[in-house]
Amino acid sequence: MAKPLTLQQLQFIDKYLKDSGVRYDDIRYEMTDHVATSIENMDGDFNENFRQYMDSHKKDLFESDRAFRKLALDKAFSILGKNLVSYTLAITTLIIFATSCIATPFLGEENIADSLHLTMLMMASFVYFYFLYYKIFGKTSHSLIDRILTILFFGSIFVRLDKYIENPSLITFYYSFSIAFFIVALQTIYKLRQHYKLRYNG
Repeated sequence: MAKPLTLQQLQFIDKYLKDSGVRYDDIRYEMTDHVATSIENMDGDFNENFRQYMDSHKKDLFESDRAFRKLALDKAFSILGKNLVSYTLAITTLIIFATSCIATPFLGEENIADSLHLTMLMMASFVYFYFLYYKIFGKTSHSLIDRILTILFFGSIFVRLDKYIENPSLITFYYSFSIAFFIVALQTIYKLRQHYKLRYNG
């Protein structure tokens, strides 16, 4: 019968993998689960079982990095997909758009557009600083979050469709959707980080 490993033993495996060069936390945790499952089915002392397992499987384990990366990404994309197709994106967009339309007769189309544009720039600025912090000072690193931040960072710089939209209603909707998208993307990043944050940290 399999004997579950203790938190300290899981942390030991995780640290070993990290020291061995497995950079991304999400991929490393999937590897840790794989190693832990194998050792749980072995009889005897944990340290001896771990040593024997790594002596026999370390090369294959690290050569299977792509498989663990795919497993981690599948789980992460599941969270991302649920957020993007959830009601959150649509409802947030509609709330911002409807509020802007209601306020337009009182504030004017130009003021509303400027306010939405400023809000979108503030959201983009938050992503910029988060991107820089995550890349330079972040103590953790997740493969999918790294990709999401990169896409948001460069996408918000180079993709400026508002320059080609002249219809006031369309520009209002574009800004509303962009703000909502930033909110959902950042919410996804938060959920992904929380998914792994305390997993082996007690």
